[in-house]
Amino acid sequence: MSDPVVPVPERSGQPQRAAYREALLPSLPVWVAVLAVSACLGLTAMRPLGAGGGGLVALLAVAVAAVALVLSSARVEVGDGWLRAGRARIEVQHLGRVAVVPARRMAALRGRDADARAYLCQRPWNP
Repeated sequence: MSDPVVPVPERSGQPQRAAYREALLPSLPVWVAVLAVSACLGLTAMRPLGAGGGGLVALLAVAVAAVALVLSSARVEVGDGWLRAGRARIEVQHLGRVAVVPARRMAALRGRDADARAYLCQRPWNP
């Protein structure tokens, strides 16, 4: 297994590209469920608005839901000597080694083993 630590080279006086960037996007089942529920709005609008109006409402609802899912996805980035996770940020000099936390342990850390001082950048669709 390779070391998950991402080195961030220093450059004097120049803005640096992100050494690592990730978006915590929803999983496929979440996309399917949200977009299906959104499309159902079009079905409810068909009776009063007709097929064309219902289709337009469905397309608009799906587009709004898709944009909302993407915009609500947290971004994780390492660059310019900083780690940014959602709205939080910390200088990389204050970080220790990076470790992958198994899903079962992460569930415990979000629940019964939670630390009130911890900042967790998470979304409900990311286990």
